[in-house]
Amino acid sequence: RAECKCKSGYTGTFCQYVPTTQSGPCKHLNVIDNFEDGYSGNDGSRNWIGDWIEHDPLGGGAHSGRVLIRHDDLTFSHASGTPSAYRRVDLQATRDAELEVMFHFEGDVEASGSYADEGRIEISSNGGRTWTILKTLNPGQYKTGQQFTLKFDIDRYASSSTRIKFRASKGFGGSDEGISIDVVTVRFDKCSSATTTRKVTTTTKN
Repeated sequence: RAECKCKSGYTGTFCQYVPTTQSGPCKHLNVIDNFEDGYSGNDGSRNWIGDWIEHDPLGGGAHSGRVLIRHDDLTFSHASGTPSAYRRVDLQATRDAELEVMFHFEGDVEASGSYADEGRIEISSNGGRTWTILKTLNPGQYKTGQQFTLKFDIDRYASSSTRIKFRASKGFGGSDEGISIDVVTVRFDKCSSATTTRKVTTTTKN
């Protein structure tokens, strides 16, 4: 029979293997919103937790104001009042979590100066108590009218109450200016697990 190896200095008669957890088969899953269904779209293999929650000084929900759905995009205009929107995703007990954001700028946006325009991608792992800026989006880096894709490793922010937020942080004062989120995707692996506990075995002292 197999014998366990006791720790250095052990003087007893028995020792025991520590229970171990082994990962089983993993499923590759995602939550997606392409904004074809207002603030409540679920276009992936798993659903978001709730709808998009907007902070909009003008109010108006998904159809008007400084945060709204327009042309199947989540669009932000005029940063006064820092309009934003967030949505929750359950990433508890997952691994290899990744956020992908497709976006574009609209109108005569400015990269610098007193009329500079700027957006942000933020994330929270604690239900919105604190936020981390993943990326500041500036028209100097991304040409207006063209679609761009960014990907982020968000494993460190994975929890049951992970939140993804977009905001207009500066500018967008012109009537045609804005930043639009085309598609949001969160990919992750969900693995089953099995715990194996080995029996106590008798040690033989030399």
